[in-house]
Amino acid sequence: MTFVLIADDEADLARLTRLRLEAAGIDAVECYDGTTALLDWMMPGVDGLELARLVRADDALKGTRLILMTARVEAETDEGFAARHGFDVVLVKPVSRADLVATVEGELRAALDG
Repeated sequence: MTFVLIADDEADLARLTRLRLEAAGIDAVECYDGTTALLDWMMPGVDGLELARLVRADDALKGTRLILMTARVEAETDEGFAARHGFDVVLVKPVSRADLVATVEGELRAALDG
């Protein structure tokens, strides 16, 4: 089963993201902290940067595609940020519905192509 895990310490944003993806036919679940989920850079517990490092270090998660959606502009302006921190894609908020869906669909295809 392929699905997207949305992690954001702001429940309203996580819910909105999930609804946008589900409206595009993408299965998604949401959670609200870095210890139980994946990828919001500034969440409590394990943050997104540390979680990305842990995912990349785990051979069982080798095919996992990681998208960071953040308000931190340096993630976009710092060339090489995504690669250095283990992300496949970095999206800087606000992210349009079209960009979100296109990015997630592209990463899902990439995961399936392995």
